[in-house]
Amino acid sequence: AWDEEENCLAQINYCKGELQGDSIYFHPNGKIWKICPYEKNLQSGVQKFFLTNGDLFQATDYKSGVKDGSSIRYWNPSQLAYRETYK
Repeated sequence: AWDEEENCLAQINYCKGELQGDSIYFHPNGKIWKICPYEKNLQSGVQKFFLTNGDLFQATDYKSGVKDGSSIRYWNPSQLAYRETYK
């Protein structure tokens, strides 16, 4: 999708009508807000969220569309807020 000023809001990839690869969403300042990896229309890989300054805020593992593995969130780049494990 594109806004009136030609700034990218999101890049969403499809293959034969299914979400495939990384879908990337952007903050209004142009920095990446989140990256959602897909494989055959299901989230698979590490979904990442970033703050407006580009620092990693949260990362969560997905397999076949469900949380599976670690999920971490940061107070700041050097201070872990939490770590969870999904199975």
